[in-house]
Amino acid sequence: MRAFALLLAVALPGCDSVTDFPRLLDASADCDEGEQSWRLEAETEHDGGPDRIVSLHFDAAILLMNGDFADTQFIGSHSLAHEGDGLWALDLPLGTTQLDCGFDGEYLLTVTAEDDDGDQAAGQIRIDGFGVRVE
Repeated sequence: MRAFALLLAVALPGCDSVTDFPRLLDASADCDEGEQSWRLEAETEHDGGPDRIVSLHFDAAILLMNGDFADTQFIGSHSLAHEGDGLWALDLPLGTTQLDCGFDGEYLLTVTAEDDDGDQAAGQIRIDGFGVRVE
């Protein structure tokens, strides 16, 4: 899966290069009912090296359709641990999150990576009865 981020970079005198920001390469969220847990993963890169990215988190919401309009209900945020070489992961046991493997609706997960300068990259994952889509 690929997560793409739309970033606006502006070069100002005395500021870092416009390529000095985190990039989100992959992101996934899988529920393992046998293990009774969610596995959240992401892969990032940075021109300054993988250690420049200091945090990565998933914000989870339920996507609610109201006629032709969509709304979200925030249900939690989860920080992932850096496993090395730009890989981030979290095993999230069921019962410690409002994410439910058997949920009949649609989840919207926003993935955000942040570097040591405060620059961010983000992508979204939609999970519904048709599967998982990265946007």
